Amino acid sequence: MLSTRVKRAPSNGHLAQRNHLRRRTPVQHNITEDQKVFAVSFAVPGFSKEDFSIELEDDKLRVEFSKPEPSDDPSYLAKGFDFQDFTRTFTLRSRDIDAENIKAEYQQGILKVILPKSEAGLNPVKTISVD
Repeated sequence: MLSTRVKRAPSNGHLAQRNHLRRRTPVQHNITEDQKVFAVSFAVPGFSKEDFSIELEDDKLRVEFSKPEPSDDPSYLAKGFDFQDFTRTFTLRSRDIDAENIKAEYQQGILKVILPKSEAGLNPVKTISVD
């Protein structure tokens, strides 16, 4: 889980504002599940498909993205966002995921990783009759 708790900068004028602006905000994400898939969505506007790296190794899904700061970085009076490097690893139960059919899409600033459930994941409960 990513923490969204942020300390307030002391109110001592311009320096406090600069410190406040340099604070990093965690990348917002959602995890959803329906009967057939799990999905992890990230709010990451301003990137391109080439900026993302998504890998599944053992039971770990790793999502990384980075975008270099422009070399002609101006002197900001206010900066509400920046392009930061990000890595997030999710632990999966591989028996629940159909690894061969995982896919990702990037549309309108949202990266969505779709993890189809395997047959074991679709039917996690088995009812056993008593003879």
